[in-house]
Amino acid sequence: MFHKNKLIEVSYITQYEGKNKPELLKWEVLEFTRKGMLVQFNFKNPLSVSKGLVRDKIKMNFIWPHFFKTEEDSISLDMNYQATITVPF
Repeated sequence: MFHKNKLIEVSYITQYEGKNKPELLKWEVLEFTRKGMLVQFNFKNPLSVSKGLVRDKIKMNFIWPHFFKTEEDSISLDMNYQATITVPF
């Protein structure tokens, strides 16, 4: 769901269907500098993350791209830019 004060939406994708299925409990931006962004993800059943043949993914949707510009030439991300990350990184 879209929230006007949210810059990033995060979703967790897993194929694991076992007893201790992992779940993304929360995430937070720990550091946001000109050089990059450090994000921490906390999971329920973290030992089950990417357990099995298919690795899990985190999808990040950058809703307000004008906050995310390159340092050198101020190029913004495209509107609703999405990045998918395989976990663990």
